[in-house]
Amino acid sequence: MFNIIAACCEKSEKYVDVENGRALVTGGAQGIGRAICEALLSRGCKVCCADVNLEEGQRTVEELQKTYGESNCIFVECDVSSSENFEEAYLKAKESLGNLNILINNAGVSEGDKIVETNLNGVIYGCNIALKYMGKNNGGDGGAVVNVASVGGLQAMPHNPIYVATNAGIIALTRCYGQDFHYEKSRIKFNVVCPAAVNTKLYQSATKSMNIDQDIKEFIDKYLPMESSKVADAIIQLINEERNGAVMTVINGKKNTYIKFLDRKFIK
Repeated sequence: MFNIIAACCEKSEKYVDVENGRALVTGGAQGIGRAICEALLSRGCKVCCADVNLEEGQRTVEELQKTYGESNCIFVECDVSSSENFEEAYLKAKESLGNLNILINNAGVSEGDKIVETNLNGVIYGCNIALKYMGKNNGGDGGAVVNVASVGGLQAMPHNPIYVATNAGIIALTRCYGQDFHYEKSRIKFNVVCPAAVNTKLYQSATKSMNIDQDIKEFIDKYLPMESSKVADAIIQLINEERNGAVMTVINGKKNTYIKFLDRKFIK
């Protein structure tokens, strides 16, 4: 009887202990990224806040250190659009915190010349770096990678096609890495969170720069902006759960939902 109870209480190997975690969060200086850093720190995780904005990043970490301690939160400057710079930032975090077991690929932009390099390539670089250093087959501890995309990657949004394409790419990339083919070697689970509108500076600047027509107005009205903390909580949920290759939508006023895709055996 005791053995049965013990077996039921035993956590899956895909469970990642946030309380004893060591995480790197890209785009961590403000908005969703800062909320993610706070959510992890509040649960006992050590966090490296990585951001291209040196001044904002240092200020954010100084504020977080007052609450969570200097040794539990550090800052590294990081431009995710450069694979070399991203890898250097990861190694600095690893040197300070020890082997990382959580990576949140959150950095992103909504427009501009570097939208593909930042949004899509940055996540590709992050996933590859995690496999290189976090993978158990390469001397790491395994762990969890959560990529931040958007509900825009799951539907057609004609007013911002390139942004949508980068997010659709993130979703497809995550589903590919979140397969047993990779997990059996690396012991890293890959999941993706797809928020609707979030009340951040990025969202506010993006909507202001758009030519607001009726379709866009209806979209904005449908997805009223939520606070960044709701997305951060969803990411904690993805880290804690045993899922791999999951695509979760986070929409204001709705329960977080896992999206189901056709299995490849149905595609002829």
